[in-house]
Amino acid sequence: MKYIPNILTISRILFTPLFIFFVFSDVNYSKIFALLIFSLASITDYLDGFFARKYNVVSEFGKFLDPVADKLLILSAFLSFLFLPVLSSVISIWMFLIILFRDIFITGLKLLLNSTGTKVKTSKFAKFKTALQMITVYFILIYLLANKYNSFNDLNQYSAIWFLYTL
Repeated sequence: MKYIPNILTISRILFTPLFIFFVFSDVNYSKIFALLIFSLASITDYLDGFFARKYNVVSEFGKFLDPVADKLLILSAFLSFLFLPVLSSVISIWMFLIILFRDIFITGLKLLLNSTGTKVKTSKFAKFKTALQMITVYFILIYLLANKYNSFNDLNQYSAIWFLYTL
């Protein structure tokens, strides 16, 4: 049980290139596979922390690697989206650069503080930010799915029906 959290974290890193492959692939259902892989990778983010706390197997390796795995997955997703023509009007390079520089700055600061013996704990805001970024990636992937399968009209129709129903 003591290695399960680190195995889950490493699996998130390994899911990243597979996710990127399906984002760029034109294979049937590739965008659905990308969404499923991203979902599975996102679930490992929750599970590694859950198991580490539940079985009291929090490790320094895990504390370091978990945020790296998160950043790798999320930044890879956003960077990939920059190169998809269908998203060129939705995502700009400056958006990616803000996220990238912020993550580099915060990670560097944490490493510097940890090297001086000051322990820096991940805040609830940071966890919320990661969750929000993952949700953003989900919405972008759903947009890609809708675009790939020409479902915008259906989505608009269903959202209008749902909106009228909720009134």
